[in-house]
Amino acid sequence: MLAHGANDKFVGKNLIEATDVDGTYYVKDRVAMVKAKPGGAWQEYKFTNPVSKKIEPKVMYCEKLGETAVCGGVYK
Repeated sequence: MLAHGANDKFVGKNLIEATDVDGTYYVKDRVAMVKAKPGGAWQEYKFTNPVSKKIEPKVMYCEKLGETAVCGGVYK
């Protein structure tokens, strides 16, 4: 993780095996997604909303930039 807008404790960590509450490997899936669709793709998973502190559905848009996945997301 090179950057994170809501939790700076993630920066510098390898989160490739991270899963959401449903067992979705959201980082691993994201990396595979941008390799397969470098022009951009959408991803859905569940993550803790930093405002509500509850696990909520989230949608993330990602594009490949060099060897990096650049993503931004919103809670549903």
